[in-house]
Amino acid sequence: MKKYLITGGAGFIGYHLANRLKNKNNKIYILDLKKKINKKKHQFKHCELIVGDISKKSTFNKLKKKFDTIFHLAAKTSTQVAELHPGDCLNTNVLGTLNLFQWAKIYKPKRIIFTSSMAVYGKNADSAKENQKCKPSSIYGISKLSGEKILIKLRDINIQIIIMRLFNVYGPKQDFSNLKQGMLSIYLSQIFKKHNRN
Repeated sequence: MKKYLITGGAGFIGYHLANRLKNKNNKIYILDLKKKINKKKHQFKHCELIVGDISKKSTFNKLKKKFDTIFHLAAKTSTQVAELHPGDCLNTNVLGTLNLFQWAKIYKPKRIIFTSSMAVYGKNADSAKENQKCKPSSIYGISKLSGEKILIKLRDINIQIIIMRLFNVYGPKQDFSNLKQGMLSIYLSQIFKKHNRN
């Protein structure tokens, strides 16, 4: 049986990922904030739910297990909000990732897949190539690049690190209540609102 941990697993991507991993040979653990887990726990009956905040070291004391793969999704994801509240962004995205790093040095999962962002490329994101030099121009972009650099250090102890620099993510069950992140979310929400008025 393979064991998977999804940090930030009660979010949009985490929901789809947990469902994709669901089968009798997998054990899936979801780590997320209490309010997010309470809101969606009926959707995760096949998962073990862990309430916690990755910016707090004590959260990782609940994870005394060996995992095959960790999907590190937990993050503050709005560039706009990060500029207004940089401390919140850095606490979650940098300190939270550092807490995961320190935990991983002890429990040694086989691999960590980290969801980074197009924001690490800065103003060149629209035409960026994968191997292009990162020049983040926002607090959010800086926080995600810092997370990458922290986790890459785990390769020194033979933990596989895979970094996914996501661009605009969208799909079924998307949350349209937060219109401060994801251009496609914003555009789709405006289309639906206009359609419902007509």
